[in-house]
Amino acid sequence: MKKIYFAVVIAACALLASPVSAARRPKNPKRAKKSSAAAAPAASTSTASAFPAEDRLPPGRWTPSVREALEALVNRRGKSSKEYDERRAPVAVFAWNHCALDGDPAEAVLHRLLARVELKLDEAFWREVPLGFGRQRARVTHQELISISSAVWSSQPSYRQFKKAFAKGYRDICVKVGVKECRIYLAELLKGFAVDEAREYAAAALAEEAKLLPGEHRYVDEDGDLDPVIFRRGLRAIPELDALARLLRARGFDVWALSPDASPILEASVPFYGLDPSRGIGIEQGQVKKLLDGKAIEPVPVRGGAVEAVSSKLGRSPDLTIGCRAEHTDLLAFGSGIRLVLERGDPGLRALAAGRDWLHETKLPAEGRPVR
Repeated sequence: MKKIYFAVVIAACALLASPVSAARRPKNPKRAKKSSAAAAPAASTSTASAFPAEDRLPPGRWTPSVREALEALVNRRGKSSKEYDERRAPVAVFAWNHCALDGDPAEAVLHRLLARVELKLDEAFWREVPLGFGRQRARVTHQELISISSAVWSSQPSYRQFKKAFAKGYRDICVKVGVKECRIYLAELLKGFAVDEAREYAAAALAEEAKLLPGEHRYVDEDGDLDPVIFRRGLRAIPELDALARLLRARGFDVWALSPDASPILEASVPFYGLDPSRGIGIEQGQVKKLLDGKAIEPVPVRGGAVEAVSSKLGRSPDLTIGCRAEHTDLLAFGSGIRLVLERGDPGLRALAAGRDWLHETKLPAEGRPVR
């Protein structure tokens, strides 16, 4: 009897020690789930560290998952990829104003034109400005100022009246008519400039704007004016997006900036992120005797026009598109590459990003650092 008992015990021990028994042992579901979860972070860390150092972004303020997705794109499509073809380089498009760049270059040019009264306006221009948008007041005060010396402008009531009337007319077009129309109006203010002259003028305006501390600027008729026209001023680069643009270029991507600014203005601003002036997609205008005629040539890169402009320039959809405003929705929906929505307080665009499985970056505020 004792022999049978010991035989049973020995057999039971052998069974418990067998590999089959060991594989079946964790029957407690909570214990098994905890073990699996503990292994997950190590896998994620391993994936991130698998990218070569030259394909990595500085940590910055990126959401980790967004940063890793961008690095994966650089690794998959850039020079590290065996499939990389310089003749058909991957393409990235950055929506520019108030998005990749903190500020509005075309409005910076407007402020300089108003402060120096350097608008080259003719009868044709004034006829195109609706009476309801302050045409008469802006026109009369403009004529008064150009007839006297600039040395006495600051003492003339008409100087402040002109600037406010013109700024208000522009703002009213933006609010009451639409984004496309107000951006065409801004581009039209370069009428009469040669292309090189317009580019140099824009560069000077941007240099002045970059020196300003970000904040409000008010156009008023007089001291104590209770109905000012308010603009946000200042021009800043967003370090993380600057670093991304430079990384993409270094790894063989063709990087473009998209903006509803006149092309000479965009050409003056894209070098802030190391882009070549030719890599801007803006509003093109016709010329008469080598001077800009102020007439926008379609497509104007706003909403559906942005898709047309990008498609005509690139011949295909981008591998990476970055946007942050409602007017970027059509562009973001164009093609099947990586789409990154920057959080700028637009709940509709945020919901669209979630519904389409686009990347959504919440940790990059609009404010940046002084441009280089």
